[in-house]
Amino acid sequence: MFCIGCMTEIKNENEEICPQCGFNLRTKEIAGQGRRFAARYLVDFLLFTVLFWMAFYCVLAFVFPTAYLKVLAAADSLKMLGFLFNTPILVLFFLFDALVYKIFGTTPGRFLFGITYVDFDGKKISAGLYLKRNFREFRCAWWYGFFTGLAFIGRSMEFSRNGFTSYDRDLKVLVLANKTNVIKTALGVILAILALFAELYSRVPSSEEEKGDAEAQVLLGQRYLVGDGVEKNVAEAVRLFRLSAEQGNALGQGFLGQCYLLGDGVEKNVPEAVRLLRLSAEQGDALGQAHLGECYLEGIGVEKNVPEAVRLLRLSAEQENALGQFALGSCYLQGIGVEKNETEAVKYLRQSAAQGYQHAITLLQMIENQK
Repeated sequence: MFCIGCMTEIKNENEEICPQCGFNLRTKEIAGQGRRFAARYLVDFLLFTVLFWMAFYCVLAFVFPTAYLKVLAAADSLKMLGFLFNTPILVLFFLFDALVYKIFGTTPGRFLFGITYVDFDGKKISAGLYLKRNFREFRCAWWYGFFTGLAFIGRSMEFSRNGFTSYDRDLKVLVLANKTNVIKTALGVILAILALFAELYSRVPSSEEEKGDAEAQVLLGQRYLVGDGVEKNVAEAVRLFRLSAEQGNALGQGFLGQCYLLGDGVEKNVPEAVRLLRLSAEQGDALGQAHLGECYLEGIGVEKNVPEAVRLLRLSAEQENALGQFALGSCYLQGIGVEKNETEAVKYLRQSAAQGYQHAITLLQMIENQK
């Protein structure tokens, strides 16, 4: 027989300790490459990356909301961030992984797949040795697969025919495969498969991701439109609204239609404004309904239709849109399309004014002064 620690031929089959390297010849089965890869990469590492990115985006959203929107709005930016953070995430993973090992004596992947680390004497390795092994693994195995994004390549290059890696041999560490029950194995396989699909999906850009996040684009566009948290830039706002509108986002269509209607950041184009506002209103967007309602009320770009105008303004007001509330309140005040009702008018105007809509505030002051 042969010693799997040093591949020295052992002539005495009753020998328990290898005279060459001191390896326990009665050790358990060495964990195979596929099993180790599934536990290490498909479960432990990808689980860590999910937690890392969740924490990263939560902090970014609360501390730097504008930067968060810029990241989401930029085309394919999430994958670019993932590429740039690849090495730092690996370093953090190995530190966090060692901390988990120190506290629990194992990791989720190794627990599910029945893998333990022992020294040549069969004793469980210390947390310090585990951390040292982690960084040797990073230097030797993971680095090879870094540029391809496939850690399996790096691992394959490091495995010898007896199941050892160069760093395990140097550190005298054994990676053993223990018996595990069906439930744990099945759960591990399911997690590994889900993680693998998630990894493959994250590497293949989709048409939607290449266009950026439509909701983030319109929210960031609003900030540029009024200078909220960024320097006011109407042209950039219009660009973002257009990107969002092209993806069918109702709010993006509403804001872009507003810009065309008012000539704000673009050349005034009423037909294009009405087209976009109609698309927005048909999806139930309050801003699109309010502006389209005003177009019907005044006959701007469409045939004048007061009942349709009131219907759209009411839909908008019911969604607490300040413009819709102001316009509907004005209709009640003047008896346009509805029976004149000052009480109802004041109710909608106050709702609009409470949101800071200046025209509503001014009109309410005029009503109070006339009393």
